[in-house]
Amino acid sequence: MPTVKVKDAEIYYEVDGQGQPFIFFSETACDGQIWKLFQVPEFSKDHRVIVHDYRGTGKSSKPTIDYTTRMFCDDAVAVLDELKVKDAIVLGHSMGGRVAQLLALEYPDRVKKLILASTGASFPGPAGLPLAMCREMIEWGYESTNGITQFSLVSQKSS
Repeated sequence: MPTVKVKDAEIYYEVDGQGQPFIFFSETACDGQIWKLFQVPEFSKDHRVIVHDYRGTGKSSKPTIDYTTRMFCDDAVAVLDELKVKDAIVLGHSMGGRVAQLLALEYPDRVKKLILASTGASFPGPAGLPLAMCREMIEWGYESTNGITQFSLVSQKSS
């Protein structure tokens, strides 16, 4: 089981294929297995595809601490260091997009191309999901997300 030690955690990763390195960052609370259904088989035909499990998910260790975007970024850099990758194509989905953006800002030599999918930038302010989004999720049948049944609500100010 390939892992890399980062301070208080073991980060699990997998590599498939050969060619230009291509690392995937998944959404909140998802491990790297999410990419194995479609992306890994397709892109590993001509890329060196790297997926990893964030600390706290999948086969990575689960220290009982508060996790941060910076930790996830540093964990990914440790994986890239282990694999001696300098110029990866980086794809981030949702929360993974915020991690990918931080990677591009803090370690620009590691990022050849940046692909952001359904994401935004991190910003100061109240945490949580907008009330309208929570209502929609419940109406559409998403009473729980990855086993989490309680949402942190943010009231929306009318303009």
